Amino acid sequence: MSDESVRRDLHGFAIELRKLAYTMPAGHEDRLIHLSDRMVEQSLRRSRRASTA
Repeated sequence: MSDESVRRDLHGFAIELRKLAYTMPAGHEDRLIHLSDRMVEQSLRRSRRASTA
């Protein structure tokens, strides 16, 4: 699996997780949203590293 493929998958999973988080009862979605944010940040870091390599 290429780095680009992993990055796209990670970003896609983060979006799915965020959508799932919004279906949670009030107050329980925060941890999932923060995890989703971290996943998106990591996918962007991977993308930047790949473009500078």
